[in-house]
Amino acid sequence: MEENREYIHSIGFGTFDLTKYAPIMKNLDKYGILYYRNPEWDLALNYYYIVRGDRLSIREAEQLLSEFEQNHYERWDLKVIIREYIFLYVAYYGTNRLPFLQINR
Repeated sequence: MEENREYIHSIGFGTFDLTKYAPIMKNLDKYGILYYRNPEWDLALNYYYIVRGDRLSIREAEQLLSEFEQNHYERWDLKVIIREYIFLYVAYYGTNRLPFLQINR
């Protein structure tokens, strides 16, 4: 991403959430995921999970995200963080006006 930053106008980043209807739920063994569904949370859409094997752990993923948040290309930081708002803005104005949303440092 850093090497192609001149072509990337904005990004959204975060760690993985295991959600109730995600396609990955159909093949948890393939991805080494064990999850816990709390029976008291009947409306919950996200599950607690652990990752088995030599895959990146949740803690390792959070550490990588933290490092990325501290060291990424700062022009990717926008005044608006809700991706739906950014989508509507780009759909209406196009990417040429996207610098208007960038945080000036």
